[in-house]
Amino acid sequence: IVIDDLHFADDASCEMLQALMDADALAGLQWLLAQRPGEGSAAAARLRDTLEEAGRLDAITLAPLQAGEMAELIDSLGLPELDGATLAPVLVRHTGGNPLYALETLKHGLASGPPRDGALTLRKLPLPDSVGALIERRLRQLPERALSLARVAAVAGVDFGIALAEDVTGVRAVELASAWAELEAAQVLREQAFAHDLVHDAVLRSIPAPIARHLHGAVAAFLERGGGVAARVAAHWLAAGRDAEAATALERAAAQAMAAGRAAETGRFLRDAAAACERLGQDDRAFELLFRAADAVSLAVPIDEFEPLAAELLARARNDAQRAAALLTQVHVMFTRDQYDAARAPAEQALAAARRAGRRDLEAELLLAFAHFHKQAGNSAGVVEALEQAVVLLRAEGLHVSEAVKLSSLASAQVQLGRLQDGLRTNAYALERFQALNIRDSEPVLLCGWGVHCLLAGDGDGARQRTAQAQGAAAVTDPGIGINDSHRAMLILDCAETWLLLGETATALRVYNELGAPQLLQRFGDSTELRTAQALLMLALGRSDLAAPALARLRTPPTRQRPATHADLLQLQGAPTEAAAFWASHADFERAVPNMLVRCRWLPTLAMHAPPERALHEIDRLLQPMRAEQALGVVIPLLAAQALIMARAGRVGEAAIAGAECAALAHSHATMADPLWVALACAEALSRCGVPTRAQPLLDRSAACARAQAVLLPEEYRDAFLHRHPLVRGVLAAQRGGSAPVLP
Repeated sequence: IVIDDLHFADDASCEMLQALMDADALAGLQWLLAQRPGEGSAAAARLRDTLEEAGRLDAITLAPLQAGEMAELIDSLGLPELDGATLAPVLVRHTGGNPLYALETLKHGLASGPPRDGALTLRKLPLPDSVGALIERRLRQLPERALSLARVAAVAGVDFGIALAEDVTGVRAVELASAWAELEAAQVLREQAFAHDLVHDAVLRSIPAPIARHLHGAVAAFLERGGGVAARVAAHWLAAGRDAEAATALERAAAQAMAAGRAAETGRFLRDAAAACERLGQDDRAFELLFRAADAVSLAVPIDEFEPLAAELLARARNDAQRAAALLTQVHVMFTRDQYDAARAPAEQALAAARRAGRRDLEAELLLAFAHFHKQAGNSAGVVEALEQAVVLLRAEGLHVSEAVKLSSLASAQVQLGRLQDGLRTNAYALERFQALNIRDSEPVLLCGWGVHCLLAGDGDGARQRTAQAQGAAAVTDPGIGINDSHRAMLILDCAETWLLLGETATALRVYNELGAPQLLQRFGDSTELRTAQALLMLALGRSDLAAPALARLRTPPTRQRPATHADLLQLQGAPTEAAAFWASHADFERAVPNMLVRCRWLPTLAMHAPPERALHEIDRLLQPMRAEQALGVVIPLLAAQALIMARAGRVGEAAIAGAECAALAHSHATMADPLWVALACAEALSRCGVPTRAQPLLDRSAACARAQAVLLPEEYRDAFLHRHPLVRGVLAAQRGGSAPVLP
């Protein structure tokens, strides 16, 4: 597939090309991209950089034509008055071998009159820099009506057509036929477009500024009546100096961009509309548009780009409603920079101002901020209460998009509070609202979180479906559609870890690469989420040597002053001395690890390093509420840990009951722990209880899954996965009966 004139491609076109080139279904296609050097948009440059970094781009710089090649070009025109052998050396010397300049020079020579003796001899060639002058000279030779038509075409751009020409010139189409034919004969137009952009530029330069503004206004009015693309209508109104009409069109363009899920473009249109309103002296409307722009791009641009916009809003605020809105953007900046303590004062000021102004929409947004404060304090009930209040306010105001986004946060908060079934129902309702309202920017995060919640419930099929949907939604997004580096890093961690917990290591590796983790690490290398994902994946592949650097860059183990995080507890796996020290220094596991999902993920494995009675106490403390919420994905690994600790302590009767239940549930449910770990822990417990056959089906299934994954993995990881991964080695050995199952 050949893509010519890439330098004219807009952001959306470049992003579409990137998606097509990355699509598995089109992997067999060869691509050829043509672009002028030194030209093109930032999106075109990003496309080229991405292809170069992936080793997929062979750059070919076209050299100037030599005399022989120039002769071939001339002769290929098939014009009897042009002799390639005679003209080529002269053209190469005077045009530097640029074929465009050469062709324009030839056109000029032919347009100057009939050649002498039937052959063109270019005695006085213009320099390449004067090609524009050549084009302008040819334009001056056009009849007035043809030149007028060309000027309308230049102003209208891609929207030019017969109907537009008829409307703007006031001349019927049939009367434009001769002028149109003259433009095509002079190679100014080809069909309804300019033959070359240099011709287009030359025509534009020939239009006096007042006439150009009038023509832009006439084009905008025609397009608006015909329901033209709002962004292009707005551009014409702006070029016409008609700010009032431009602001209205820009708002429509923003709405269209938001409906298409393009947050960054939405923000740009709204900022341009705000600037137009400011020029009109409409300060309040300008502020509202600027705030809407900030809201649109809050998750779509880096915080360093967002912060000046927040500062501008604060400087412009003149009343309570505006101060509440401006302070809300300041709170967003502080949250993004993890400055939660500093954010509390402006959040309280903003909430009071919003209530004084009667702005329930802003009040709802600020309640979300207080939900964050409650989360930082470990107050899950406060989080849920604040979110539920926000949802009620937004629903009452008819702000359905904001309500849907808050529902996603509410689902996560409900799960954190231990209300798993409520969270699953809220997830389902939130997705229904997302799809009904075409909310694309937050959909990947919602789906990915829902996949994790399905794992908690032991629903492997649900986890696969939701995680795959999240990947699909993220694959068609970009920084212009709301997935910034921070959110993409979290998405990569959650998706990769979900596949690992489903026992699908090969899929986790593929997703890690497809979602751009290696590239993101290059510019976002301090991300705890990315390093955690990298470490988890390398450990799952049996490459502890590659996991070590990532682990070394994660935070140090937790202290009494700081709650333990996912990354903290990952570092304690396979480190019995540090794990024992953790238990010794934290009398209350729930207080040490306030995040319920992190507790569910790591307690079973970490409990193996605690004193037995302490471990059984913490397991029972979590097991009871998880049973009540039917969180089978947590119940299963807790039962495995409980059974093994009891069996090692000689409590074989209780261990056998827990082990048998674990084996039965694990046969048909997913878990929040490594399935190989669950299989080995359960098998060792039942073996110690004298009933090893009860775990055999689970071992058989786990061994088969491990062998299948080995086949799917890239060759460079296969040997390490089979022979250096302690859990894989243990399951395969136990399944073959070569040794009693022992958890490493």
